[in-house]
Amino acid sequence: MPRRRRQSNPSLITLPTSRSLLRRGGDKALIGIAGTGFLVWFASHADESTLAILVVIGLFIAAGIAGVWWFEREAKARAKRELIARQHGLASIAQLSWPEFEELVGELYRQRGFNVTPRARGGADGGIDIVLELDGALTLVQCKHWKSTTVGAPIVREMMGIIFDQRAVAGKIVCSGKFTRQAVEFAKGKPIELVNGEALWSLVEETKRAMSAPWNPQA
Repeated sequence: MPRRRRQSNPSLITLPTSRSLLRRGGDKALIGIAGTGFLVWFASHADESTLAILVVIGLFIAAGIAGVWWFEREAKARAKRELIARQHGLASIAQLSWPEFEELVGELYRQRGFNVTPRARGGADGGIDIVLELDGALTLVQCKHWKSTTVGAPIVREMMGIIFDQRAVAGKIVCSGKFTRQAVEFAKGKPIELVNGEALWSLVEETKRAMSAPWNPQA
């Protein structure tokens, strides 16, 4: 099975930058910048009545862009919540693709209050897949969606080294199957949580119950 190569400088965690955010919404951002520049230039050459019209037009454009952005964000968030809701056991989780499995894991922790940053995918496995942040503390997550192989101690040892290299407070290895006895023994007393398939399904069930519970403003 192909593995992702670790980056040459593992001490740096890649978080979204303004440049990457601009690339993600490239077309909308460029249209907005160009439109704003044109309005500013035109306003400097317009009388008061024309300027008032331009202000109204600018507000409509800004509201339209904000609306599109909001609807796209909500659609993505709804799709992630539906991914959790569709799971009915380990059998359904086993049928997920690699990207779906990583998205499921990320959304489960997002629902528990973490800020979730997926790492760029370079292959089916290897390296850190998700970075969790809570109150400034970083937790690194590896997703192991192996359908016929248990996760062994070498993976846990590798995670321990990455935690120290990237100055994270903890690590999680989430798999859809099982861990070997040696892996479990090595993780004892270390800031590494091993989440096997059964524990993952328990997390899914807890999240589904929380998502379906009526909202309580005093909770």
